[in-house]
Amino acid sequence: MALIRFVSNGQIVLQSIVSSDGRMPTVLSVARQAGVGVLFNCEVGDCAACIVGVRTLHAPAQGVFPLTDKERFLLRAMGRLTDADIADADAGRRPANVRLACQYRVGDEDIIVDYGHAMGGG
Repeated sequence: MALIRFVSNGQIVLQSIVSSDGRMPTVLSVARQAGVGVLFNCEVGDCAACIVGVRTLHAPAQGVFPLTDKERFLLRAMGRLTDADIADADAGRRPANVRLACQYRVGDEDIIVDYGHAMGGG
């Protein structure tokens, strides 16, 4: 089970995720189900409207869901992740602290998701 804390401007929404069937929902789909106002547009990782800050509180033994190719490309191009950040995430040394909510799939990790306006695409 994962516990997600959505945080924006001092507001906190908690959401527990139980995935007994092996499906890993995206952070965006969890936010929408919880009524959390994470910005989004395309929902497929092409627009970067759904950039969120992520802090991993508890990572499972198998680690967190890896960066997707779209996240690597867009977040590097926007200057949100460096090559070193991406290399560290890919090697499992530390999770990326910025993700696309439509791409990041939640497993058993406990995370804080900052979806405040300061994290937006600009």
